[in-house]
Amino acid sequence: MTTPLVEGFFDFACPWSYLAFNRAREAAMRTGSTLEWRPVQGAGIEALLQEPNGPLSARQAAYQQQDLQDWASYCGIKINRSGGDAGDSTAALKGAFLALEHGLEKPYMLAVFEAYWADGADISDEDWLVATAVAAGLDEGGFREWLLKPAVAEALQRNAAEYVERGGFATPGFFVAGKFIAGNERMPLVELALGQASDIEFVLPGMHGGPEADELVKTKAGQVFREDY
Repeated sequence: MTTPLVEGFFDFACPWSYLAFNRAREAAMRTGSTLEWRPVQGAGIEALLQEPNGPLSARQAAYQQQDLQDWASYCGIKINRSGGDAGDSTAALKGAFLALEHGLEKPYMLAVFEAYWADGADISDEDWLVATAVAAGLDEGGFREWLLKPAVAEALQRNAAEYVERGGFATPGFFVAGKFIAGNERMPLVELALGQASDIEFVLPGMHGGPEADELVKTKAGQVFREDY
C-alpha cells in the first residue's frame, strides 16, 4: 500500500499556519497519508529571499483582517490578534523540533498556536514556553537544555534554506510528491495531490457529482460508507 507523504512548513507567528494545522491533519487522515511538520521562521525565509513584503494599503489590510476572521470561523477557532502582529517565534519553533522527536507535536503545537492567537500569550517567554512543553508531556530540564543547543538553531536555519531552495516563499507551505502548494486556502489542492498519490479508494475533491461519487468509498480503517452529493 502506498503511503503518501505531505511535508508542512509552519511558523507559530503565522495565523495561516494555525488555520492550516487541523485542516492538514484531517487531509492526511482522510487520504491515509503521513504528515511531517517542518518548523520554519518567516523572518528567516524573508532574509534568504531578500524580498521583504511591502506595506499593505488600508483597504488590503482591512480585507486581510476580514479574511482572517472568516477563515477562523470556518475552521472553528478563535483568532484575537491581527495577522500583522508577528511575534518572536524562535524559541517555540526550537521546542517544536523536540516535540516532533517525541511524537508530541499535536498537543505542543496546538497549545502554542491557541495561546498565541486566541489568548495573546507571549510565546517568546521561556518560563511560559517550558510550562506549555511540560503540559504537552515533555521533560522540563530536557526542554530547557534543548533550547540552548546551537544545533537546534542551525536546524531551524537549514529548514528555511531548504524551503526557499525548493520553491517556498511564505508559511504555511506544503510539499506532496515534490509539488509545492502554498497557503491555508489551498488545502483542498493538498488533499487532491495526496489523493492522487494514494492507492486508497475514496472520492476526491473535484469528483463530487461524477460517477465516482456513486461508488462506495473506503477509508484506511477499512470502513465503508456512502456519501450524499
